[in-house]
Parts: sequence; C-alpha cells; structure tokens
Amino acid sequence: IQVDPTVTEKENEDLTVITYTGTFYGEKSPASFLKALKELKDENLLHNIKVNFVGDLDPAYKKYVKEHGLEQWVDHIGFVPYEESLKHQLKSTILLLIPGPDETTLPGKFYEYLYLKKPILCVGIRNSAIEELLDYTNSGVMADNDDVQDIKEKLKQVLNGNYAFTFDHIDEFNFEGITKRLSEHLEQEAMIVREGN
Repeated sequence: IQVDPTVTEKENEDLTVITYTGTFYGEKSPASFLKALKELKDENLLHNIKVNFVGDLDPAYKKYVKEHGLEQWVDHIGFVPYEESLKHQLKSTILLLIPGPDETTLPGKFYEYLYLKKPILCVGIRNSAIEELLDYTNSGVMADNDDVQDIKEKLKQVLNGNYAFTFDHIDEFNFEGITKRLSEHLEQEAMIVREGN
C-alpha cells in the first residue's frame, strides 16, 4: 500500500493544530513553549489555534496551563498507542519538536515528522544538528529553548505563513519502518470504515 502523508484530513479546516507527540523527561521540557503561549494569549494573539500534547505530561505543566488560562488552546490527550499518535500527527497543521538539551541528539521523532512533510517548529538549541537538518531539508524552523521571545516570534511567523517550506532532500532519508507502520494503521482505518458501512 502506498501512503501519501501529504493527504490529510483536519477536523476543522479553519483551526491551526499544533501537535507534540512523546514524553517529557529530565531536562526535556515544554516550559518555555508554554510561557510563549501564555504571552501570546496575554497579547490577544492566539486565534483558531489548538496545541495537542499527545503523551505523558507532568502535573506541573498541566497546572501551569490551568493557572494561566490556556485550557482553551491546550489539550493534554495523554498516552496513546503509536498508531493513534500517528493519527494525531496526520491531522495536524504544525508538528512541535522539543528535543533534549544535548545538541547532538537527533531524536527518531524528527525523522517521523520529516516523513509527514508538515512544518516543524523545533524548540531546542541553536546551531545544533537538528537545526542543520531543518535548514538542509527546509522543513521547519528552530526557536531557542532559552529565549521565550524567540519562540513567540518563530511561532507567529509560522502561523502567519511567513515561511515557504519545500521539504528538500527528503528522499535521502530511510523511512521504511515509519512507512510500514503508517501503512498498517491506514489499512486498519479503512477496514473499520468498510465494516461500519
């Protein structure tokens, strides 16, 4: 079965859906991103946006969302099976990547996101290996995890369509494992639809 990850279906075409899939641990944290969201909310600049955190989320971050009135824009979906996380990615407009503090780290999630050919907003370390690959593939932008203002500006620019992402050199990467699992998931979805009819 051939999978075209560019053919997706969003529940609401007017809604910009930003999705992070995975778990935060150690120094890997969404704190700076949430602070940037909070400031954008305070400036009345959050419109038709939904941020989904798919995976385990520390209670401290859920508390931050509640205390700063971000519940309208932030959903914690919780842990789901891998195939379900792919479904959330497919329905997203922008994929959020927050790697660990080690700038040499290239998480498998990056390649998964890259395969789907959706804009990537990475909140991490500048001049890192991830930023080099984002530039090389023109698949997203890097915002400095230590600079809330930079995160705000990059997020605003992505939301405003100020970047023309072209997803270059994607064929140089091996997506065999991702393709297989995504194909199996879509085949199961199609079977459920057929059985429902």
